[in-house]
Amino acid sequence: MRHATPDEELRDAIQGRSNQSVSRGYGAKYMLERWRIEVLKVVIDNVSYPGLDLSRIKPLGTPTSSRGNKRK
Repeated sequence: MRHATPDEELRDAIQGRSNQSVSRGYGAKYMLERWRIEVLKVVIDNVSYPGLDLSRIKPLGTPTSSRGNKRK
């Protein structure tokens, strides 16, 4: 993350961290208001893991939501 952005607060927000301060906003809504989706996308796109090979991973099919559906 340090290579993706020098902004420590932005790194913490993307990673779901908080500094325990009541005055500091937290959550997805705050992130969008503070940095805009374009900035968040650029940072996330800049995250890399050199040497990580995921070529053996196969994508799953289309996810289906079971939210609200009760199994019988």
